[in-house]
Amino acid sequence: MTGLHFMEASLNGTLDRFDFSAFPHLKNLTLSSNGLYGTIPAGIGNLTSLARLHIFDNLSLRGAIPHSIGQLKLLSELYLLRLGLIALPEEIGNLTNLEELYLDSVTLT
Repeated sequence: MTGLHFMEASLNGTLDRFDFSAFPHLKNLTLSSNGLYGTIPAGIGNLTSLARLHIFDNLSLRGAIPHSIGQLKLLSELYLLRLGLIALPEEIGNLTNLEELYLDSVTLT
């Protein structure tokens, strides 16, 4: 499987127990307009084949973007829109293939 797109899928809950390592070939992940809350877990760094990560319209998804985001070396698009995120880690600088970074309606410190 190379793509997972959950848009307006009425997902409610956290991503804490999501086994990201079960998708080693995933290239596209979209989580939008759901009822996700909590934080983006460090396990997202296991998606090392990921090229596009789009997470938006989950206002109760809060906290810092995990440091493990820097492990996503193939990432070319990172969209984090309308979330309750508060910090952008310095590891974002490790994303040397990143072409598009969208941070809209987030409050970063």
